[in-house]
Amino acid sequence: LRPRLAAATGFNEATLDMLQGQANALKQWLTAEGYTQIECEVPIQKLEASGAEFNGIIDLLATGDGKRLIVDHKSGAGSFAGYFAQLDAYRGVLTDQVRENKPDVAIHWIDRAELEIHVHDEPI
Repeated sequence: LRPRLAAATGFNEATLDMLQGQANALKQWLTAEGYTQIECEVPIQKLEASGAEFNGIIDLLATGDGKRLIVDHKSGAGSFAGYFAQLDAYRGVLTDQVRENKPDVAIHWIDRAELEIHVHDEPI
C-alpha cells in the first residue's frame, strides 16, 4: 500500500521512510522474541448477558509459542497508564475467548520510536 499512502495521509516520502523503518524494526524485534504470527487490525467483540456490547480493534497481535502480545500504536503526548484501561479491556476479551494466559500489552510510540511493554503480572 506504500504507493497510496502519501495521497491518503499527506505524509511526505521522508516520513513514510521513517515509518517503514519503524515497522521493519518492530517486526524484526517480534521475530527475535519468538513471535511467529503477526496480525494487524484484529477485530474483537464481547457480548454481555445484559446485552451490552464491547467492540474494538487491536492494532497488532503477535503470537508465539505459548505467548501473545497486544501492540497499540499511539502518537503524541500520553503515558502508558493513560491507555492501560483500553489495553486491559482488549486483553480481557482475548483471555475470555481463547482461555489462555493473559497476553502482555505494549504501546508503540510512533513519535518517539519506542516500544513500551507491560507484562501481564507486573503492576502498572
